Amino acid sequence: MLLGEIAANDPKGRSGWPSLQQVTVLEGAARKLDASQNPDLQQAVLTEWHDLFRTGLLDWGLDLANPDPPFFHLTERGRNALAAIARDPSNPAGYMRHLSSAATIDPIAMSYLSEGLDCYVDGLFKAAAVMVGCAAESVILRLRDSTVAKLSSLGKPIPANLIYRKNKNPFQ
Repeated sequence: MLLGEIAANDPKGRSGWPSLQQVTVLEGAARKLDASQNPDLQQAVLTEWHDLFRTGLLDWGLDLANPDPPFFHLTERGRNALAAIARDPSNPAGYMRHLSSAATIDPIAMSYLSEGLDCYVDGLFKAAAVMVGCAAESVILRLRDSTVAKLSSLGKPIPANLIYRKNKNPFQ
């Protein structure tokens, strides 16, 4: 919602010096969410607002003469996120919607992926990569299981490297 408000109020391409201001974005979000009488929702919006700065998508200031609030600007990471807002990992809900529209993800892979997105948003990129790797491994193992089941149902031989052995070291 907040990145959408920023995109709607970004003066890029308009004449004059670009100047995004905090109040414009927050008031626009509050209006769209009908949050004027809901302090809990207002605080949730503020939490998300501050997370955009904490995670490096936004930074304070317009220029060196106006380096402080209420002016802010999109960082390079923020511009990249805004370019693909509906599916950028900086927007976990949008990313998950995009992914769910393309595939069905099993609960184990989904739990790894959700944690990986949390890591990404928090700037823990190596941890995010590990979690996404775990999600990918989970999907691959389910694909292996489906392949073995299909080969078995057809009475075809199952390649030895697809058979799971409980006590076998997978690195040998």
